[in-house]
Amino acid sequence: MASSTGCSFPNSAGHCVDAPCVLTCDVEGAMIQDEATGAVVYTDKTAEADFETALDACPYNIPRKQKDGNMFSKCDMCLDRVQNGLLPACVQTCPTGAMQFGDREDILAKAEEALEAAKKKWPKATLVDKDDVRVIYLCAYDPKDYYEHVTADASPNMPLNRRTLFATLAKPFKVLGG
Repeated sequence: MASSTGCSFPNSAGHCVDAPCVLTCDVEGAMIQDEATGAVVYTDKTAEADFETALDACPYNIPRKQKDGNMFSKCDMCLDRVQNGLLPACVQTCPTGAMQFGDREDILAKAEEALEAAKKKWPKATLVDKDDVRVIYLCAYDPKDYYEHVTADASPNMPLNRRTLFATLAKPFKVLGG
């Protein structure tokens, strides 16, 4: 999607630090967060989950429902590749080297360095939602000029809509009831 600044924006998962979709999922084990990478991944149980609740919980509007079934899809950080010592495909093939992958603290330090350099040319440059997500974007312009969901509140204290609130409250009862 092009913006008024002429910029486009990738629409992939942010892999939230405290993923609202995982926290509110109505089926235990349908959405999990990999302990080593923080990647939010869907499992075979996702077909049993309520897609609308997952979509409502995602402040970035990321999950997609496959047209030919009930499975959800989104970037899974190429977890299978990472677990085998490889880089995610997008990082491996990035022609400019702009995409990085590694330890969160190292990536945050690199992002801060890149931001300092970018601000020399674009004084309003910013790192988007760096405290809430693992996929961090450096935007030269106002993030809202890129894509409507580039920035959002993915913090654990984000306000819940009615559906997500009730799904969260009902979750313990569904586990108890089977």
